[in-house]
Amino acid sequence: MQVGNSDGVDNSTACVVSVCIPPYFASTCMSITPQKGNSMTLGSNMGGTAPMTYQWYLSGAIIPGATGSSITVTNMQTTKEGTYSVAVTNAAGHIVQNIAIVKVNDPAVITQQPVSTNSAAGLPVTLSVAATGRSPLTYQWFKEIPAARYLGLLQHLHDPSCSDSDTDKYYVSVLNSDGSAYSPYVYITVIRPATVSLQPRNVRVAFGKTTNMFATFNSLAPVMMQWYKDGFTIPGATNDYCTVANAAMKDEGDYVVHVQNSVGGTNSVAAHPYCHLPTRHPVEPPEPDG
Repeated sequence: MQVGNSDGVDNSTACVVSVCIPPYFASTCMSITPQKGNSMTLGSNMGGTAPMTYQWYLSGAIIPGATGSSITVTNMQTTKEGTYSVAVTNAAGHIVQNIAIVKVNDPAVITQQPVSTNSAAGLPVTLSVAATGRSPLTYQWFKEIPAARYLGLLQHLHDPSCSDSDTDKYYVSVLNSDGSAYSPYVYITVIRPATVSLQPRNVRVAFGKTTNMFATFNSLAPVMMQWYKDGFTIPGATNDYCTVANAAMKDEGDYVVHVQNSVGGTNSVAAHPYCHLPTRHPVEPPEPDG
C-alpha cells in the first residue's frame, strides 16, 4: 500500500490475505440397505478449507473412535441400523449433515429344518422349524397331497391325535419384510401295528423230508418276525417262512409267527405240519425158476 501527502510518499510492507471457507457437503443424504453380516463404508464428501475435524454419529449418539472423513462398519446387524451423520469443523465454521439412512437387509433364514417323523395312530405328532431374521417372522405350513393346502401360522405344526389321513409330505415357509425361506419336504407317516396278511397253513411232509410254512405282513414300518413252536421260540426263525428239515414226529405241533413293528404287533393263527411215512409201492415177488 502507498500513502502520500504534499511532503512525500511512503509504501507499506507487503501482507498476505487468506480466505477460509467453512465446511460444506457436496452430496445429499442417501438410503442404503447392506446385507446382514456384510461391511459398509460411508464417506463424508466434504468441501471447505483444511484442516477439518470429523465426528460420526449413529442416530444422534457418538460413535467412539469414528473421527475420519469416512467410516467403515463391519458385521452389519439390525442393532447398527439408523441415521449416520457426521459433524465437520474447521477454522471458519462447523456443520452437521446426515450422510445415510441405513436399514440392514435381514431376511428369514431357517436354522433348524423340520424332520420327518413316524407316529402311531391316535398319538400326537409335531413338526417344528427354527428361523432367524427381522421380526416378526410369519410361518406357513403346507400339506402337499392331494394339493398344497395352508395349515397354520405357528412355528410348530401339532396334531394332538394323528390318523391315517395325516400320512403325507409337508413343508414350511418362513417370511418377514426382508425375504422368505422354504424348507425341503418332510414326511409324517402314521403307523398302525403290524398285522399278518397271509396266514401260515397246515402242511403235510414225508418223514425225513423238508417243508416250509409261509406268512406275510402289512406294515408301513420295518417289521421283526419270530416263529414259535408250541409257545417256544424257534432259534433263527426270523423270516417270513419257517423251515422244518428232516421231518419227524417230534416236529409236529402248533407253529405261530409273531410280527412286530415300532408301535405294536400280533400273532398269526397256528399252523401244523403233519409228518407221515413215505408211500411204499408193493414189490412184485420174483418169478419162480422154470
